[in-house]
Amino acid sequence: MIIIEGMDGSGKTTLAKQISFRLGNIQIKRFVTSEGPDDYDLLVERTRAVLTAHRNQVMRHQRPVVIYDRFPLISEAVYGTILRGKNHFDDDWLPLTDLFLAIDPIVIYCRPRLDSILRNIHETEDNQMDGVISKALELVNAYDELISWLQVKAHRMHSGHIIVYSYDMDEVKDVESEVRRIYRKQGVM
Repeated sequence: MIIIEGMDGSGKTTLAKQISFRLGNIQIKRFVTSEGPDDYDLLVERTRAVLTAHRNQVMRHQRPVVIYDRFPLISEAVYGTILRGKNHFDDDWLPLTDLFLAIDPIVIYCRPRLDSILRNIHETEDNQMDGVISKALELVNAYDELISWLQVKAHRMHSGHIIVYSYDMDEVKDVESEVRRIYRKQGVM
C-alpha cells in the first residue's frame, strides 16, 4: 500500500503515475477530488473499511499493491483542521492512524520547495478548494508537522515507511528504488 501525500501543487498525481508505471502499472486510487468530499461521514466510513480490508489482507500475507493519490486519514487532518476548522475523523483519528501504520504502508510525502508549491497552486487556482491559496503556508507547515509526527510514530511502532520526495531535488528512480527495497522486505516483490 503506497500513499502519496502532500499539499496541492506538490506533484502527487504526477509522481503517482510515474511510480505506477515504473512498478508495472499498479492501480492508482483516489478518494476525493481537489474540491474535497461531499459527505464527510461517508469518507470516514470508507476510510475505515479500506483500512480494515487492507489489514485483513496483510494478516493473510496478501499485501495490497495499490497507490493512493492522497489518503483521507492524512489529508483530512491537515485540510479539515485548517480549512473547515475540524478533522472529521474526530476521536477515530488516532486509533485509525494506529491501524494504518500497523498495515506497514509506504507514505511518500511530496514536498518540493515552497515557491514551487505556491506557483503551482496559483496556476491551478480555478481548481482549488476555497482557502487553499490564502492558507497555503499554514497548510504546508501543518503537513510538515504531521509527516514528522508520522515518521516518529512509525519508527516507534516499527511499522510504516515515510519517504520525503521533492521533484525539485530528487529523482523518481530513487523513490522507485526505495519502494522496491521496502516491497522486497515485505515479501511483495
